[in-house]
Amino acid sequence: MNKINFHYIKGANHRTIHCDGVFGGITPRGYMSMSCFSERAPLPKTIVHELKENGTLGDELNRDTKDGVVRSVEVELLFDQDMAGQIVEWLQRHLAEYQKRIAAKTE
Repeated sequence: MNKINFHYIKGANHRTIHCDGVFGGITPRGYMSMSCFSERAPLPKTIVHELKENGTLGDELNRDTKDGVVRSVEVELLFDQDMAGQIVEWLQRHLAEYQKRIAAKTE
């Protein structure tokens, strides 16, 4: 039997990214584009607090912030049709395994 070993090495820029959602589509050159984002509340531009005579902070008096939700796009994946199929297959396989584990815990 022939075999080959694959060794996985994390690159210098490797990091783990939390993903709350994706968006994208097909590029003009026919690649799939999938941008992953995380969501959070907007950070305030400024917050004004009362300053007590003893130097401690008092009540919040004013907050200047945006309305809505911030979506921070962390990474964009570009891949071809063959890779899209492999990603779908990988997701289906791992989703099935996940569902089996959840079902086993509830029995």
